[in-house]
Amino acid sequence: MAFVVVLDACVLVPHPLVDTLLRAADAGLYEPRWSAQILDEVERALVRARGLEPGRAAGRVRAMRRAFPHAEVDGHDDLVPAMRNDPKDRHVLAAAVRTGAAAVITANVKDFPTAALAPHAIEALHPDEFLLDLLDLDEPAVLRVLADQARAYANPPVTLPTLRGHLAAGLRPRRGTPRDRRARADVTHETAAPGPSVPTVAPCGEHSGGMQQNEASAQVDVVEQARRRAADVRRNVEQVLALVEEEGGPFDFVSVAAAAHCSVTYLRQHREFATRIRDLQATVPGPPAAEPARSDAVLDRRLARVERQMATLRATVSRLEDENSVLRFRMAEAARVRRPALGGRGA
Repeated sequence: MAFVVVLDACVLVPHPLVDTLLRAADAGLYEPRWSAQILDEVERALVRARGLEPGRAAGRVRAMRRAFPHAEVDGHDDLVPAMRNDPKDRHVLAAAVRTGAAAVITANVKDFPTAALAPHAIEALHPDEFLLDLLDLDEPAVLRVLADQARAYANPPVTLPTLRGHLAAGLRPRRGTPRDRRARADVTHETAAPGPSVPTVAPCGEHSGGMQQNEASAQVDVVEQARRRAADVRRNVEQVLALVEEEGGPFDFVSVAAAAHCSVTYLRQHREFATRIRDLQATVPGPPAAEPARSDAVLDRRLARVERQMATLRATVSRLEDENSVLRFRMAEAARVRRPALGGRGA
């Protein structure tokens, strides 16, 4: 069974992005979830921000419901008051908790702080992070999805590099005035050009030097991408550890255990990304970046402390389970002794 994620309204509005996400879901790479409130937000945004006619916007939402009849989550309204993320997005997190989602896919990651997600073992992922994760999980399947998507755009035709440019334009942080950012965000497959992040590969032969230069540039981009992801993971580690180590916080056993588990997972991811960075830097010209040895040592010490806390919690659970077993045995024994006594009194 594929893992479950909740798609926030902001990732269901831009056409190239939602097309990629839903094609990936249709290919079985993950299971999408949303709520009626999320789809209402999508429909309003399509009319207000994208200029679609109300009928077309409603038709697009109906098509999503038909394509994924089991994606809609309900029965989560009672959970909304207990959520601790941004108030306007608490319904999204509540839907994720109700359906048992592993992540919320959103462009507004800041509205889903780690401290609010850790008790529920849920993470917030930007769509570019999510697509990269899917690529890591099953690269051939993701590439097939993108190739099929590019072939489906026939008026005008769109190549795979152009499609990558559309996605890059919608996913990467953008500079400029709010009007400029909105204009770039509204680019569709009819008008967009390949984004600057897409390397153009020259043909072999007399232009082979250009190919090598583009390959080197692509490697540098991958190093920077891995470095950014490692930095994000490090921040998540620090936030989760702060949550675990907070004294007197309003966190029950399950919350602390979930946060500790998240911190272990995040730190392992950080080490994986750090290894990838070192391997990639070996192929990229230029001085290597300074190793974060000292910071890693601090995280190691904090992780060791969390692991000790986890061991204590596991021991506590084991003791409580033993006590519960003894209690159940005594209750059963008392019931067994009591039954003959009651029978004798009735006779």
